[in-house]
Amino acid sequence: MNEDARRYNVSDRQTDRQTDRQTDRQTDRQGVEYDIVRALLMILVVLGHCTYYQISTNYGGAYYHELMLQAGVNDTLIHRIASWVTGVIYTFHMPLFMALSGAVFSLQLSKGKYGE
Repeated sequence: MNEDARRYNVSDRQTDRQTDRQTDRQTDRQGVEYDIVRALLMILVVLGHCTYYQISTNYGGAYYHELMLQAGVNDTLIHRIASWVTGVIYTFHMPLFMALSGAVFSLQLSKGKYGE
């Protein structure tokens, strides 16, 4: 192999490594963004589950609305706000989890994590 060919191969490898590092930094940033979205969605799921006023299972449950009525409290501002928040959260949180799952899978696929 002559001197020019060796220099060409060395510079190509350096350029490839630089490109790989740049790509890794970009995908790492994307991974952090996805982690932030995932954390926010998990907080919203917990918040949505905490705002239930009626929880029933085959083994019993908690019916806060009935307890409020028995105590002579018809409805409270907090109950109305909690019901509204639950409704808003449940309109988008599961579809967004599905979209996030697909985006993370696509990102990992582009990194070559899942071989052909």
